Amino acid sequence: MKSGVMKHLLILALLLMLQIWVFPLVHFWSITPFIYLYALIIWPAQWSVYANLFLAFVAGLILDFSLDTPGMHSMSFTLVSYFRLPLLRWLSTKEDIAEPGEKSMGFLSFWKYAVLLILIHHSTFFLLESFAFFSLPTLLFRIFASSLATLILCFFLERFRR
Repeated sequence: MKSGVMKHLLILALLLMLQIWVFPLVHFWSITPFIYLYALIIWPAQWSVYANLFLAFVAGLILDFSLDTPGMHSMSFTLVSYFRLPLLRWLSTKEDIAEPGEKSMGFLSFWKYAVLLILIHHSTFFLLESFAFFSLPTLLFRIFASSLATLILCFFLERFRR
């Protein structure tokens, strides 16, 4: 059990470091991939809801302090953590899922789950960033293009994990 927790904390730490040091340099037409979401997507389902929320909030605060985004990462990451378990239960075809993934959930169920979490996160993040609906086409483009970029990166990470 402890080795599983340490493995997931290490994955989160590595993805946070990538998000802080590499991905701010990757801006192409205002598309920003958020790779750290993959750590939340694959967190074990047995973890306490409060542990999930606390860890997501702390990880979001680390990003907020590092990237000078006042509360946007912590709010969106904590919100995704809140919806994670209900979505996992709703979309999973199997009763007992130790660790979400293609192998344990099936291809289609896992990617529905991942897409929904990514869309929730990106919608929250970019709405908080713009704090308005004045430029709705630009907002929608940023949400969907960044979600697609994040989804592609998560797809490659899932291939690496298998």
